Amino acid sequence: MGVGVRVVGIRLGLQIRKPHDNHGNTNRGIVKFSIVQTIGAPALTITHSGSTVKVLWPYPSTGWTLQQNSDLTTANWTPSGGISNDGVNNFITITSPTGNLFFRLKQ
Repeated sequence: MGVGVRVVGIRLGLQIRKPHDNHGNTNRGIVKFSIVQTIGAPALTITHSGSTVKVLWPYPSTGWTLQQNSDLTTANWTPSGGISNDGVNNFITITSPTGNLFFRLKQ
């Protein structure tokens, strides 16, 4: 990663502790988040609620573009769509992916 790039990864996995918990639930999923910070880049934040993931960064972040990639061993970064802002943050809201999904802000 070069100067001016910030990557945030979302990795979702399934962890089974036992067939049923004490409440009758089965196959309880575990969500894992990784954040790599780059000095000088806007801060990325990930929130998770139910089956929804939100990726946020400060508004305005002039000159910065959110990109995503499902495999960090490739250079297949593509622009993220559906970006909104609430006057404080830019954000996208997605359904929790079934595999890896990484985000970065690139200037």
